[in-house]
Amino acid sequence: MHSEHEEAMRADFHDRQAQMLRMAQPEVSDDQRYEIADRIVDYDRRWQSGPYAEDWEFLRAAHADWHDHPEMMARFARDLDVSRNVWEDYGLSDVSRRSVTQARHIADEERAAIAALAHRQPIRRER
Repeated sequence: MHSEHEEAMRADFHDRQAQMLRMAQPEVSDDQRYEIADRIVDYDRRWQSGPYAEDWEFLRAAHADWHDHPEMMARFARDLDVSRNVWEDYGLSDVSRRSVTQARHIADEERAAIAALAHRQPIRRER
């Protein structure tokens, strides 16, 4: 993967996930949610039908794993750092390793944003 394509994929994935979080905001209208969903589908469609579909799917899977199994993924990431040559033998590229790192950062950002949402105080309106 050329570096400019990798940068585009990473930017699109970051925005895709930011849009997913935005969709969960209580102040977002139904019409806005439909627009956001369309944008997310556009990202997936574009990357899944192109020459880097496997890289996009790997990034999506890594992100899902960071959400669902953070302890396992933390061990996996440590193993990647320690045993680079071994993982290369199994077909894990530098792009894949960077995807694991990006997925971790995005999942951490999402956890923080969700925690902040949970702690938001409801707006009080005095009459």
